[in-house]
Amino acid sequence: MITHILIQSSYVLYVRKLKNTIKLEEFEMSFYNNIISLPLFVFLCFVNKEWDGAYNFPLWNSIGFNIAWWLGGIVTMAISMSSFYAMNHAGPTAFAIVGSLNKLPLTILGFWLFDFEMDYKN
Repeated sequence: MITHILIQSSYVLYVRKLKNTIKLEEFEMSFYNNIISLPLFVFLCFVNKEWDGAYNFPLWNSIGFNIAWWLGGIVTMAISMSSFYAMNHAGPTAFAIVGSLNKLPLTILGFWLFDFEMDYKN
């Protein structure tokens, strides 16, 4: 956990310095961050032989699927922009700790919503 917080804090400091040097807004930072990940995504898609499955996906012509797909993309972009906004307005350590601790309530909520019994025997 300490290693994660140190690495995350270093990343936040680097992004903050980069933002001040290049003068990018949150949308631009999010856009470029997502564009940078595309080559890795395409490479893994070819390595795992998932390209044909994605290209021939039967729901591409479904209006409901397309609406959900575009809304998912918009929400993902909003989350990414929110992260860059929070990086600029919170300290790096606070950002890293909040980013790590948000998994705890989500886990508890998931156990409760999906009616999963916690087993303490293992």
